[in-house]
Amino acid sequence: HTALPMVSFEYCVPEMSVLAKDCCAYLHGLSPQGAFNYSIGESMQWASTEWMRFEDFISHIGSAAFTETLFGDIYFKSI
Repeated sequence: HTALPMVSFEYCVPEMSVLAKDCCAYLHGLSPQGAFNYSIGESMQWASTEWMRFEDFISHIGSAAFTETLFGDIYFKSI
């Protein structure tokens, strides 16, 4: 099979923080070298200037700064 180069899904925090982390863990399992970024709301702009590794992004999802974004899209790119 061929991996998708990039996938995105919507998030809603804090209500669905655990589910967002679970989705990220699933994608990480498919491509452990992959990286994450996100866009806030409907901005269609990267919220982070750097793509984050799994462990860093999971920590970020748990942060107050991320929770305050309320909703947006999480992106994962295979490497």
